[in-house]
Amino acid sequence: MDQNFIFRKSEFGSVSGHAREDFYINRQSVPGSDALLHLQLWLDSVWEGYKGLNTVSESMAFAGLVLSGRQFRQTGDGEQILQRGDLILERRKNETLQMKTLQGEPLHRIGVLISRTTAFEALACALFPERTTVVHCHDPERMKTFFLAIKTEIIEQGGRPEVISRMLFSLFQEIVRQRKNADQPEPLRKALDFIHTHGFRQISRDELSACAGVSVRTLNDLFRNCCHTTPGNYMRQRRIAYAEELLSSHRLTVADTAGLAGFSSVEYFIREFRRHTGKTPGKYG
Repeated sequence: MDQNFIFRKSEFGSVSGHAREDFYINRQSVPGSDALLHLQLWLDSVWEGYKGLNTVSESMAFAGLVLSGRQFRQTGDGEQILQRGDLILERRKNETLQMKTLQGEPLHRIGVLISRTTAFEALACALFPERTTVVHCHDPERMKTFFLAIKTEIIEQGGRPEVISRMLFSLFQEIVRQRKNADQPEPLRKALDFIHTHGFRQISRDELSACAGVSVRTLNDLFRNCCHTTPGNYMRQRRIAYAEELLSSHRLTVADTAGLAGFSSVEYFIREFRRHTGKTPGKYG
């Protein structure tokens, strides 16, 4: 049996935390068979309080699933917070991304680096035209099995190129299925898009419902049925997560953080921050 992949383990750290990562690296850096999709690397990483930079090569794409914890990412397109069950597909060109874990349980991810061959680009552009696609998985445990199946093929069978190619194609099909199942009603999707664009300022219920084109009551029902929370709680959770990043990375005052994260007063911010994190903003970081 040919062993097409090499196993490597690495650990690194800084004053902010540490990380450990397991890799299965393809011995062939470029496609060497008739397989349409070529796997460069399979990884399993755990970050504990760690932050770092990552350069996305124009020759590779990354697909990864967050198994636990939360990750803050900053790109040229803006800022994102990923959490358990989020899947990201990244197709960028020599861009440096800033990434870090947010406080709480360690960030655990599994993922793959895929060669951006002509076949891959044709498939990816048809299915995922955005440079960065984030899917909030409807069934993250099922999504996880597709990544683990690739690892099993590498360990037990050496990572046969044609088999890996078919498994990557199945992975893409599952991403499409998960995204379709996670699709929300159009009014909810409009409301969420509006929050993600303007969520760090005060948004009234009337403004949000007008943007969604439904009544306040209908919007509340949509959030309750699809997001299992209220619009107000959804916005507060995003603001709290953003405030955590501001406090830990930028060393801002509590008052400045409250304003940037969209809270109407410092007192309200302190109360909500402690309720969600168990700490006061002044003791966070």
